[in-house]
Amino acid sequence: VTRGGTTPSKSITITDNVHGSNSITITVYDNGYLPDNDNNDTYYWGKFTLRQGDGTGTAGDILELSDTETAKIEANLDDDGQQGELTITAGYSSFTDFTPPVMTLSADPSTFSPDGDGVQDTTTISFTLSDNVSTSLYTRLEIRDNTGNHVIKRNLVTPSDGALATGSHSYIWDGKDDDANYVPDATYVAYLISVDGAENSAQRTVEIVVETIEPEITDITVNPSTISPENGDGSYDTSTITFKATNAGADLTFEVYAEPGCTTLVRDLTSLIQPVGGTDNFSVTWDGKNDSASHVDDAEYTCKIYAESLTGQYDENTDATVTVDNTAPSAVTNLSASA
Repeated sequence: VTRGGTTPSKSITITDNVHGSNSITITVYDNGYLPDNDNNDTYYWGKFTLRQGDGTGTAGDILELSDTETAKIEANLDDDGQQGELTITAGYSSFTDFTPPVMTLSADPSTFSPDGDGVQDTTTISFTLSDNVSTSLYTRLEIRDNTGNHVIKRNLVTPSDGALATGSHSYIWDGKDDDANYVPDATYVAYLISVDGAENSAQRTVEIVVETIEPEITDITVNPSTISPENGDGSYDTSTITFKATNAGADLTFEVYAEPGCTTLVRDLTSLIQPVGGTDNFSVTWDGKNDSASHVDDAEYTCKIYAESLTGQYDENTDATVTVDNTAPSAVTNLSASA
C-alpha cells in the first residue's frame, strides 16, 4: 500500500517473549519516525491493547501479558535492515487508577478570517482538564488538517511545555502554522490529548474553519426585464433573476425595492431562492406582487442581493432591475387614408 504513490507501508511486529507464537503486526504509514514529530509530514499510527493474562488471549489487536512480563517491539520503517527495538514491561499491580481524564474543548469563533483586517483575525481555543487523582496532566493541543492524513499544522501545547494544572486554559490561534505561514482556507481540527499520572489518556476534537475569501455576487441576468403580470395571460407574467453568489455560508437574501436607493421594501423573496446548475448559482422568480400578494404599480423596481460569509464579510448588489408595465398601448384614432 502506498500513499500518493511515494510512501510505502511499513510493519511493526510486537512479539510476546514468553508466548513466542503470539505476535501482532501493525501497519504504519510514515516517513521513518514513530511517533512522528515532523509537523509538516503526513503520518498515521497503529495501536494495540495490552491486557493482563497468560497469553492465551493474544489475538488481533489484543496482547496479553502477565504482571511484570515483558514484550519486545521491533520496527523497521525504512527497509534498511536496521531494526529499532523497545521492550515494554507489564505492571498491572502498580496501577490502581484506570479512570481517564475528563476534558472539554471549544473554539470561539469556530470560523475566523486571519486576513489582518482586525475583524475575527484569531480564534480562542478553550478547554478544561480534570482527573480523579492527578492535579496536572501532560497535554497536547494541535491543529491538524481535516483530510484524514493527520498533518499537524500548528503545535499550541506540547508535553515539553510541562504538565498543565487541572482547570481552565485557553490559547489563541492566529491562523498560522509552525513556520509562521498562514494556512490556506479550509476546515481544520483542533486535537486535545491529555495523559494523567497513571497513563490514562483522553482526547477531544473540535473543527475550526479558516475563511478569508470575501463573498462576491456576479453573473446577474434578468429575463425578461419587463413584465405585465396583472392580466394573467401567461405571457410576461414573471421575471427570473439568476446570479452567482460565492462564499455566502452565513446568509443569502433577495429583496425587491421600489427605488434604486432601496428604502421601500416591496417583496422579500429570500425564501424563493433556488440553486441552479453549477456551483454557487441561484435563481429567483418574481411575479410582480408585494408581500401582501397584491400586484404592484407600474414602475421600475430594484433587486437587492445580499451575501454574507461565516466570518461576517459581505457583498451586496443592486444592479438588477425589473420594470412592471401593465398598461396596454392606447388605441390609434383619427386614421385617414388617401387614394
